[in-house]
Amino acid sequence: MKTKILLVNTIAICLFIFFINWYIEKDPQGKINSSILNRYTKNFDIKNIDIAEYPTEDSLVKRVELTKENMEKFCGKTKIEYGETKEEKNPIVVLGCSYAYGQGLKDEETFSYLLSEYTNRPVISFAHCGSQGVENLIIAKNYEKQDRLKSADYFIYVYMHDHINRFFSFDNISTNYNSFFKTTNIENLLLKIPVTKYILVDIRTRKILKGFPYTDKSNEFLKKNILLANEKIKEYNPNAKFIVILYNEKMINDYNPCYIKFNLDKYNDNIWDDLRKYNITIVKTEDIMGFPFDKDYKLEEDITDWHPNARAWKEFTPKFASKYIKDIQREIK
Repeated sequence: MKTKILLVNTIAICLFIFFINWYIEKDPQGKINSSILNRYTKNFDIKNIDIAEYPTEDSLVKRVELTKENMEKFCGKTKIEYGETKEEKNPIVVLGCSYAYGQGLKDEETFSYLLSEYTNRPVISFAHCGSQGVENLIIAKNYEKQDRLKSADYFIYVYMHDHINRFFSFDNISTNYNSFFKTTNIENLLLKIPVTKYILVDIRTRKILKGFPYTDKSNEFLKKNILLANEKIKEYNPNAKFIVILYNEKMINDYNPCYIKFNLDKYNDNIWDDLRKYNITIVKTEDIMGFPFDKDYKLEEDITDWHPNARAWKEFTPKFASKYIKDIQREIK
């Protein structure tokens, strides 16, 4: 009898472990991907965050219409190419999230399109809604024209305030675990098991975020992600120029307490200065424009007051291109 009970319990435990492994590996509802960060940020002090008025019903209707009308463009593509007729010229690769992707904008209003027009070069954009530069470069590995990426001499990453949070995602840390941390042979073995991989990522994240939100370790982790992106770029072209654009803006609406409040003016400046030592070009939009982008440079229909509008890219792109992209063959007015 005891043998049967032991056998049943053993089978039950194995099935339970199998299910947990499957659930973590598949993450069917995306809950695990954000659970770690949310656990450390749920008690974040928001008393000093400016809370704007809630969006009106009219603005919500406009937002729904906007996303419905542009659903495919909103987040439907992981690769957009402009200037295909300029194949003989070295392409420029654009990385980033919905800012660089052009959420809510027509093709001809996006940063990538304008960059192609002003530089007279093909531009390949791997920017995608809700993503970040390291993730873009992983997606780029599946691009059918790898030779084009190897001939790209500029990789431009549009970094905005929320990317630091996305670097803390379970997917990012688990995928690039060995690049971020020194590991032992036993640890590498445990990483092959979803349950223990989750535990290891959780432990590592706990250490990084101890003292959240402003810590030296989280600063260092941000730096590691930018350097990892730089390494992946050098695999394509060792001589490629890596440019990080820090999209400097005035936040208008309330900031989700589950995010790290991040101000480009006052925080992480030392990190960006350190990254310049690795031959990475750091460009603040404020340095190009002379001011942080405010509500006049945001999509009117966007209830978050985050995403840049056509005016933002129209004014920024030619000034940026003329200063940082060499051999421009089109006169910029």
